[in-house]
Amino acid sequence: MSRYVRVPTPRAVTAALAVLAACSSSSGDSTTSTTGTTDPTSTADPTTAPSDTSSSTASGSSSTTDATTGTTMGSVDSTDGSTGDPPVADPGCPECTVLVDGLEGGRGLALDATHAYYTDQNRGTVERVALAGGAPEILAVDQVTPYDVAVDGAHVYWTNFSAAGGVYRMAKGGGEIDVLDDYSSLPRSLVVDATHVYWTTFANGNGGVWRRDLALAATSEQIVFAISGVADLVIDASRVYATSHDPAPNGGGVGFIQEPPEEPAVGVVVSVPLAGDPDFDATTILASGIAQPWGLAKAGDALFWANGDGAGSNDANAVMSVDIDAGPAVVLASGQNAPWGVAADDAAIYWTDSTEVRAMPQAGGEPVVLATMQANARSIAVGTDTVVWITTVRVLSRPKP
Repeated sequence: MSRYVRVPTPRAVTAALAVLAACSSSSGDSTTSTTGTTDPTSTADPTTAPSDTSSSTASGSSSTTDATTGTTMGSVDSTDGSTGDPPVADPGCPECTVLVDGLEGGRGLALDATHAYYTDQNRGTVERVALAGGAPEILAVDQVTPYDVAVDGAHVYWTNFSAAGGVYRMAKGGGEIDVLDDYSSLPRSLVVDATHVYWTTFANGNGGVWRRDLALAATSEQIVFAISGVADLVIDASRVYATSHDPAPNGGGVGFIQEPPEEPAVGVVVSVPLAGDPDFDATTILASGIAQPWGLAKAGDALFWANGDGAGSNDANAVMSVDIDAGPAVVLASGQNAPWGVAADDAAIYWTDSTEVRAMPQAGGEPVVLATMQANARSIAVGTDTVVWITTVRVLSRPKP
């Protein structure tokens, strides 16, 4: 594990780089897939769902308008039941319950004790559905490429992944929308604790991790600095952990300088105090010399993430792990198709792998296939007894293996 130092760039420069990055294809999360299967390393989001003959289109209505104005948005039921009548079956997962069918661009997912919350990038909606089944509820409409979603006891939070993106929240049952941040470029993943909401930005030249207090007493602050995009993050009681596609500094900027520098520059998994580390004396690079790390999960003292196969490729095809206190990083599952979302409980890790969903014990062993024939499986979450994930067209739940 290595330390890094900060190379500062004036805020105006990083802001300009962020705008330029938003126009580049390297971080275009709304890029259309021409094959129906999206390469997760391109950060592209399919605007055309892959063919799925068993899916049906869910419909809904709304009486509300643009979230960026802070207007009221009521909870509106879809006209279709969440599992259909009779219930929809998924041919690739006989054990699954199809909670939602007919999405157009499913992406983010979060759970509380009673509901799954999710985003549909193509429809521009934030929605929820009861884990026990029932009609989906549309919480927010007219969003610009809504990406990730998180929940706490009172609110649902989400990011809009665009150059002029934003971070928002509203009461779980609907109501006024609070604008938490509307100037950080390409906000992506987010989490929330008892006092703050944290999110990543994925803009070349201005990537990082930001946070804002839930009381909205202060403006948002950047606590992790990176030149390239920060893909995902998790937190515990004292620290934030993030996967960063971070090269050595080029053309100025703020970034991680690895000691000694990696050639060519590659991604890192980094640990920073929750409040940030202005003096850079309490920040640790937990893993380096890795290619483009993506989805991240934490269980106990271990981190797990989807990763590429080396400095020459950002194609995620492995699941890796590192002990936070001891290291080093190790490969748990190689030869994967295109792993993306990662989740973990006390015993196992779970990940989406393009058209499949897989699991394996944290102690090691052969991965178990939980579902096949999935249409671009993306985010994944675990409850007490179930695994829940989202694809381009569905939200599905099944018992843990």
